[in-house]
Amino acid sequence: LTEYSRRYDGFTALSKERLALFELFIDELESSQTKLELFLTPLHPKLKTDLEATTSARERREELIETLEDILGPRDIEVADFTNIESYGGDPSAFYDGVHFKRTEATKIISALLEDENL
Repeated sequence: LTEYSRRYDGFTALSKERLALFELFIDELESSQTKLELFLTPLHPKLKTDLEATTSARERREELIETLEDILGPRDIEVADFTNIESYGGDPSAFYDGVHFKRTEATKIISALLEDENL
């Protein structure tokens, strides 16, 4: 947990500079008529619970989702939030650690993306 929780030390808001770069990236995609499929990757349920209890992880995820909706909504681009493994039928035993998962999980995520008519 320490390895991951340290990443939230002093993380009080999303970076305005990085968000501006992200918007430039989206503009480039649009100008080249490239479709964006965007999703938030899953965390092992135990790590997610622990991080949300001890860091600003929940607040930053909520801020990220709201910000992405503000940026992407007018462009008719949706974000799939797979941070909860239940959202795609994930299996906690298919994680190597808190954030890295096996091919079976990746396959489930891709299938969920392909099944979503809105993406």
